[in-house]
Amino acid sequence: MVKLILGALVFCTSFVFPQADTSLILTEIMFIPQSGNNEFIEIYNLSETSSIDLAGYKFKYYTSNPDIFVNAGFGTILPPLSYAVVFEGDYDINTGIYAGLVPPDALILKISDNAFGTSGMANTEARPVWLLRPNNDTLDVYTYTA
Repeated sequence: MVKLILGALVFCTSFVFPQADTSLILTEIMFIPQSGNNEFIEIYNLSETSSIDLAGYKFKYYTSNPDIFVNAGFGTILPPLSYAVVFEGDYDINTGIYAGLVPPDALILKISDNAFGTSGMANTEARPVWLLRPNNDTLDVYTYTA
């Protein structure tokens, strides 16, 4: 803040910086699938007015390197008050166990590799996970329990 003093008058000028986007939250983490490469995460856009381009956003599992979100053929723009479901890179959207279960208005994305974390998410103990912006700023943190 800068203060300018002119005689007995004090003028205050403050600088306003935009806040980091906090309208994205993790809403579901499927870490115990029935079989195979069927883990997923679900994200919700709380904003009533802003769409968010999720290209390059990331999901970080425990101590692994972040997994980057990529287009799964449906674009990367998450509209206001909408869900996105993010599958593993090798998940088959047309024939996988969730085929026909994802609502048509949900955005479907994948991660750039074939497993969340190094080899999937543990289903035997609690682990922290993070939702990250492309520049690695944290948007949401959640610790799931086994």
